[in-house]
Amino acid sequence: MTGAEAAEEKRREKARNLRYKKPILKELNWETITSELYDMQEACSEAAYYIESDDKDMLYSALDGNEDDVEEFKMQFTTLENELEMLTSDLNGGEYYLPLEDDFNDFFAAIGSSSEAGFDVYGYDSFEGDYFGLGTYESEYAVREATERLKRLTKADLIERAQLCFKIAFNYIALRVRYNDLEAALDILRAENHGITATIKEIEKAYERAEAEKFDGWSKPTRDFEQLIRQLPDRVWIE
Repeated sequence: MTGAEAAEEKRREKARNLRYKKPILKELNWETITSELYDMQEACSEAAYYIESDDKDMLYSALDGNEDDVEEFKMQFTTLENELEMLTSDLNGGEYYLPLEDDFNDFFAAIGSSSEAGFDVYGYDSFEGDYFGLGTYESEYAVREATERLKRLTKADLIERAQLCFKIAFNYIALRVRYNDLEAALDILRAENHGITATIKEIEKAYERAEAEKFDGWSKPTRDFEQLIRQLPDRVWIE
């Protein structure tokens, strides 16, 4: 090993040993929140676009031909996108005017990392430029480090930051739940429509086979055709 390599390895090892100095809670930290807010905004924008174009006929069919329901479903994505954008703006210097990122990460690393909570603590590696999971022993040091920094705040500042941290966390979690619900609903409608479309295509093939048997009720192709017909929901016949 050359002298330069040895020096580099020494810096790497030092950074690894100091990861506990800058901890975050894996499930709830500033970087994850801001990244997921952007991802959810993009997904909502795409969903609203596809509902207006590619998915419009599908939703119209799935929602029993009710145009108001289709429009309302699209507006739920648009409204959620706007609220996600507002929270993102607040985190980037809007309502939350305090330099809150480090305090936010310290706050939740300190209170959310108990063994009962079961959340993982990560630490920042300055050499690698990324966060890495900490072991039990390192996590204890990390929690202690975060707690000590919070203790240096005045009571008034600590209360103010705690209020903002909880407000951000609650808003983020509420938006996340709404997004998950809307995404799941859209996936269900798409899957339902896909299933109906596939059944209709199979019926068309079964029809041809049953027709070749002159729709003889005793023939297997005819029985298969009738079975597929019974699988279609009532609303297909209305449409």
